Parts: sequence; structure tokens; C-alpha cells
Amino acid sequence: PVPATVFKEFGVPQEPRNFSYKAMLYPFGHRHNHWSKGSSVPDMSRLETRMWFFYVAKRWIDMGIEAIHFGQVEIMDDWDRSHRHWRDIMKRIRGYAKKNARLHMVLSDAHVPSGGIVHDGKLMFDLHSFPSRPKSVKGQPYKAILEKGFSDSIYGRSKGGTTPSGWKCDALPYIVEIDNFGVSDHPGQYRESDRIHVWGWDEINWFIKRPEDYRNEWLEYAYDWVRKTDQNGYFQLPLRRFEHYSASMNPPKGMRQEETIKRIWAGIDKR
Repeated sequence: PVPATVFKEFGVPQEPRNFSYKAMLYPFGHRHNHWSKGSSVPDMSRLETRMWFFYVAKRWIDMGIEAIHFGQVEIMDDWDRSHRHWRDIMKRIRGYAKKNARLHMVLSDAHVPSGGIVHDGKLMFDLHSFPSRPKSVKGQPYKAILEKGFSDSIYGRSKGGTTPSGWKCDALPYIVEIDNFGVSDHPGQYRESDRIHVWGWDEINWFIKRPEDYRNEWLEYAYDWVRKTDQNGYFQLPLRRFEHYSASMNPPKGMRQEETIKRIWAGIDKR
């Protein structure tokens, strides 16, 4: 059920009801079932959507979570280019965090294909994030590289301004990840036209299908490449999307990247 605190936050009369999935969607079928059946893109201009986001953020903050990733924000506000509804919900979430969070703040990030959302010189997020966008290497099966300017990669494009914490920057620091979004209709095949898929797979499926030695080598390469290419960028090492289990390897699905990840982290000051 929708808690009384959420109704109060938005000045809406309280009533006994649950959140409505349909009330969060764009009208006219826009982006309905966008990801799969029953998995649509919410419309941030809808009050129900903002109430739901506030409710979830409040629960996470109450749990002690200190940072929240807000996903693909720009497709959740298709008909509001000034993003005033996003600005509204972020203000509410930060206001709640200031009073109730363990550190009296919550960090926020989101995928920003535009390079970032800035209004009147103020950045919406504390940091930016984006897929790493590996590029398939033609003629070298299943190999991939990172390349500035390839597809919609964020390298060198992160916008600057005044952060929510009050400090200013010419380019906001960002992280890039080995992303997941589903395979194409040609998994394992090279296509010159591919701009988001790697050899027909999404990024993480491509990565986990590579041999152990290549995975370890590629993590070292990607981490160093991002740091050398853009001083504002950081490569986010994959921890949650698969499991590593170097010690006992039980269960046996572990991918054995633990030692490489530890070595990268241990050498950060030297890189």
C-alpha cells in the first residue's frame, strides 16, 4: 500500500490503495513494454511515478544505503526537455536524505547519453555513469577495445557545472560499467553496424564468454585505458553481475576474477 508519508510528501489526500503500474506509464502506448512484456519505461511527469520513486528511495535511505543509481533518466522524461519533474523528485529525495540518512546525504548517479543534465548551471547528479561501449575488432573474433568517440560513449563528454554538494567542475567525474541489456539477433557474429552490442552480445555476456585469461587481461586494460583517456573517468569493475569465488570455487559458476580485481584496487595509487 502507498504509505501515508508518501501522500503527505506530495500533498495528496490519503486513501487506502496500492501503487498503480499503469498510472506510471506514458500515454498513447509510448515506451510501453519497452524492455519486455510488462516491463515499460515510466513517465516522470506522472505523479504516480514520482510518488513511487520517492517511496523506493525513502526505503533505501532508511536501510542505510548511501548511493542510488537512477537508471536511464533521459528516456523517463521524453516530453519534458527541461527535466523539471526529475528536478522535483531529486529535490524531495535529497531533502529526505538530509534529515534522515546516516550521513545526512545520498549520492546519486544515472546513465546520461547526452553527457549530463544541467539546469541553470546546476548538475542534477553527483556523478555520471554509462556503459563502457567496447568496440568489436573486425577480423579478430571476440576481441574488443575501448575507443573515444565510438558510438555514444561518454569519454570526454561528461558535462560540468555546480554539483548538488556545491562544488564546481568543468566535467563531472563518471564511471563506466560492463553493462547488461540483452543480446542482439546475431550473437557471436561481427556486424559493422553494431554500436552497442559486442560481437552480437551485450557487454556483460560478451565478457563472461571470454576465456579467464582474456577477462583478467581486459579488466586491467580497460581500467588503465579509461584513466589515461579521461582524467574524469573511472572503470567500474564488475562484481554483482557475476560471481568470482577464487578460493573454493563453490558453487562452480564463479568466474575467477577476484585476484585481478584485488590487484587493480591495490595498485590504484600507482596507476
